[in-house]
Amino acid sequence: MKSITITRYTIILLALIVICGCQGRRSSSQSDGASSTTADESIATTRDSIVAALQHMMATYPESSLLDIYKSSFQNRFGPGHIVSDTVKAKAYLDWELQQPFQRHNAYCEPTLYDGNFVRVNLEVIKDSIVPYQKFFDAFIESATTTQMPTIEQWTPQWYQILDVVYELYPDMADIDRDRDDIQSRLDHGIYQGEHSRHFVDCYDPHYRIIRRDVFENRLKPIIDAAITE
Repeated sequence: MKSITITRYTIILLALIVICGCQGRRSSSQSDGASSTTADESIATTRDSIVAALQHMMATYPESSLLDIYKSSFQNRFGPGHIVSDTVKAKAYLDWELQQPFQRHNAYCEPTLYDGNFVRVNLEVIKDSIVPYQKFFDAFIESATTTQMPTIEQWTPQWYQILDVVYELYPDMADIDRDRDDIQSRLDHGIYQGEHSRHFVDCYDPHYRIIRRDVFENRLKPIIDAAITE
């Protein structure tokens, strides 16, 4: 039985989030110099968490392109809300996808990019009879309907920060400039969602849904943990 992957990596991410949050709650009575130092530390901490997340992603999925990094990035901010406008259609598509053959080599679950706001949960947890279908679907719909999505104006600067780190770490990534321009063109037209690259799909055959982290930890993780320790 495969082991759950949200362990040390997620703990590191959550620790970084707590650090950023604590820095943001400092008293407004501090001097301008101290406030500037705090801002610099927060930026450095965010960058470090982006670096750690990208390195994890590229170690796990070395064939990832910038399109795939973008998809993981916006999943981390937007969650699954962008794909659920009709629960009947969402259920029908899930039913269809579960009938397809899987390569079955992906982890049961893993965090999205650096904040760990959401978790990618592999549909194999249903196929392997670990999580009941309805419990999984309910967790997915709750995650989709209770997530407050940022605007494009809020999201774009965050993406640029991630993009800068990608160019620093992986300047020779295949088609990086072309993919960057494609993503920018979509953002310019108000389109924030992205898709996995065809190469990623061919290599890794991803089948998952995005679940809000607290929903996952409360409803699905205990079931998965119990199953893998049997």
